[in-house]
Amino acid sequence: MTYDQWQRSIRPKIQGTRNLHNYMPKDVDFFILLSSITCVIGNAAQSNYAAGNTFEDAFAHYRRSKGLAATAIDVGLVTDSAHFTGDFDMDAYLQMYEHRWDGLQTTQKELDTVLRAAMGGRTADGREIEPQIVLGLGSSIPTGAAWTRDPKFSHRVNHDASASSGASEGQQSASERIAKAETLADAALIFEDVLKTYAAQVMDIAPSEVDPEKAFYDFGVFDLVDSLKAVELRNRIFRDLQSDMSVFELLSPSPLSKLALEIASSSKLMANMTEKAGAQ
Repeated sequence: MTYDQWQRSIRPKIQGTRNLHNYMPKDVDFFILLSSITCVIGNAAQSNYAAGNTFEDAFAHYRRSKGLAATAIDVGLVTDSAHFTGDFDMDAYLQMYEHRWDGLQTTQKELDTVLRAAMGGRTADGREIEPQIVLGLGSSIPTGAAWTRDPKFSHRVNHDASASSGASEGQQSASERIAKAETLADAALIFEDVLKTYAAQVMDIAPSEVDPEKAFYDFGVFDLVDSLKAVELRNRIFRDLQSDMSVFELLSPSPLSKLALEIASSSKLMANMTEKAGAQ
């Protein structure tokens, strides 16, 4: 991300909010900032977007400290809003990114209710509206997305349900599978299998459609694998496979089988296999 790209994203929110604050009357009945839940949980490749929304949250607190009206609403995914066109609708979006938005969904009706309360300044039972409202964050969230591993959300994550689900399906983590590998080649095949699964989830295709002798580039960089999806895949490899692959490596002409071998060679999960790899 360049500095210009950073500025283009944050200036409308930061400068726009400051302009409203500076030039509107100080005694307005309400001052509502539509922020995003992204600034609370974080999201890969959206640091500029999260920063602009975080500013809005902070500015709402600042105005309240001055005795002025202000409420920032950190909106989650509004599942029934009409912001999709063509043949890509909300169902298709959730199928592709459900692991990212589990427990972060709301509806237009809920948003309208919160907006009316924010405009009135009071809840239904007469309490003053908080300067910052997080809308859509559930209380029993599965551990599908990366942000659920942040300790500050541990009280809202349903670890038991996720663990039992994984156990019932007989799933094993990459580290557990690697621990059983005898050679570097065996480990590379395991990494290849995991990589195919991750790639299929990111690209919304079946794992059987991911040919390990093809590169991501062969699937169509602009059709199935764009830069944001590559960043998401890179982050999952770093988190689960403990290998620091760059986005450029993922989008290179190298086939997946070669990438899997490179991941196996650099993964910290392989620390205990040095002697076996040398013997091979």
